Amino acid sequence: MHPKPSIRKESTKDFPGIREVVHAAFGRAGEADLVDGLRRSGVLTFSAVAAISSRIVGHVAFSPVTLDGRHTALALAPVAVTPDLQRQGIGSAFITRWKPGTFMKQKYEYKFVRLGEGLLSARSEARTDYQEQVRQQARDGWRLVQIFAPGVGVYGAAKYYELILEREISQSVL
Repeated sequence: MHPKPSIRKESTKDFPGIREVVHAAFGRAGEADLVDGLRRSGVLTFSAVAAISSRIVGHVAFSPVTLDGRHTALALAPVAVTPDLQRQGIGSAFITRWKPGTFMKQKYEYKFVRLGEGLLSARSEARTDYQEQVRQQARDGWRLVQIFAPGVGVYGAAKYYELILEREISQSVL
């Protein structure tokens, strides 16, 4: 009897182990190449591993598919478990652990911070202000998305700048 594996989201250090498990589970490189290709192209929506100690023993991947050119869904494939641990519930645990909506949709809240109002402050202090604001906001979990200059003043200079920040409000359930 083997110890029960922990299931978690993949990390970059897992990539070689994932490739090894997927290749071994299917007995060929095709599915491992598929996972690598999906990840490389940025369309691997979600990928998780099963690990016992530091050994990767299972892998599951979700990626988008389009049906009839109109409907987008997520495909669960491939599901792979190292051959010596197959038929022990690891693959089933991958499939039953995540139900629709439990990890796929990440929601964000947005915050707008206005800087540099006034004729001179927009040009002379804005750089220092926005750098300090970004650092301060990052400490609270906010991430800079865009710097926006909506108003144009004298000589085409921005009247003020707005930082658009976001942070995740729902965590993945892993």
